[in-house]
Amino acid sequence: MPAERISLNLNFVSYYPLGIPKSVSASGYNRTDFGPVFERTAAEFGLKILPPTFPDHGGYFRSDHFSFAKVGVPAFSINAGSDFEGHPQEWITEQRQRLGKTYHQPNDEFWPEGDYRCPAVMARFGLALGYRAAALPKLVQWKAGDEFEAARKSQGMH
Repeated sequence: MPAERISLNLNFVSYYPLGIPKSVSASGYNRTDFGPVFERTAAEFGLKILPPTFPDHGGYFRSDHFSFAKVGVPAFSINAGSDFEGHPQEWITEQRQRLGKTYHQPNDEFWPEGDYRCPAVMARFGLALGYRAAALPKLVQWKAGDEFEAARKSQGMH
């Protein structure tokens, strides 16, 4: 599919099996005119939007969505936040650290004790976002002045 026909790239990153998420982070959503739709949909799902944990580390430019952004397609990554229904913060931090040590490792296997409602909630959230992006009367755009706006406009992507 030619980049000029893609409205939006939503990159969903790994989701730990820790239960029902109560927050979400999405580095770069506010760089696009899709931001208000993202915010409204997150609120409907009961997801508080968290700011990026380390915005100065350049994560936006290292994520999988970046290949789309640099050719002009509005793009951002979506992660479950750090709050899960019914669990204290200490437990969540401990589980995320433990599971994070196995990510993309040989011992990255199914965790039978896990509560896999997080991936289910995030999948429904992603479907809602994708449906709303597809239903817009025009392609999603970068906000005026964003560094990727010129690439979008140069390909007639508006």
